[in-house]
Amino acid sequence: MEKRRQTMPNSKWVSVPLTLFVLAGIAIWAHREWTAPLPQANQPSSAADSKAGAGIPGARPVTAYYFHYTRRCETCRALEAYAKDSLESAFAEDFHKGLLVWDSVNLEDPGNGHFVNDYGLEYQSVVLVKGRDPRAWKKLDKIWKLVMNKPKFYQYVQDEYRSFRR
Repeated sequence: MEKRRQTMPNSKWVSVPLTLFVLAGIAIWAHREWTAPLPQANQPSSAADSKAGAGIPGARPVTAYYFHYTRRCETCRALEAYAKDSLESAFAEDFHKGLLVWDSVNLEDPGNGHFVNDYGLEYQSVVLVKGRDPRAWKKLDKIWKLVMNKPKFYQYVQDEYRSFRR
């Protein structure tokens, strides 16, 4: 008597469609991620820059820069939104007086590439810069670690600004 080994019916018919389904899902996700509209950042005008700290003797305004690239994922957009909101909500008076200025900078725009070397940027970053002194700056390195914890993110950005503005 001959024993027949039982096998699954042609496993190719299962694995090929499953693989195609997974690849299609990845393609759809990637398409949505990279083609989502970018938020319009409120960049200060040159007039706002020239008035920063005006009327306050000895004031050296702090510019909070968010450096990014043209294509940004949801996390990159959250970094910008959280950083800006954390400063605006806690330091509205500094913004009003021109002591704090927000600037969102696309590193891929012409003339902005120097920031990568100036501040040692490797990825999207928040950098605080005091006045026009090229040595007075601080990169907020922990934002990527804290982005999934909004209260701690806000506290970190606010504490770093308080410490830096002194």
